[in-house]
Amino acid sequence: MGSGISLFIMAGVAQGILWSLISPIPAQDGPVGVIPYTINSAIHGHAADAFFRSGQLPSIFGLIVTAIVLLILVYVQVL
Repeated sequence: MGSGISLFIMAGVAQGILWSLISPIPAQDGPVGVIPYTINSAIHGHAADAFFRSGQLPSIFGLIVTAIVLLILVYVQVL
């Protein structure tokens, strides 16, 4: 039972991360997703703006921090 609940939690977290990566829905300063926003910023000559974004919008910094935390958790779990 606990394993099934953990699976649903993991699926929700994975969906949130994927949505933050590739969402093309427009926001106040460009697309919501990190990848479309980075491409849009690079085309318009503002690639540095993709590292930190205002409000609750996802950024490259948040993606890097998420990957680092994930790697640390996997490393600790293997020990």
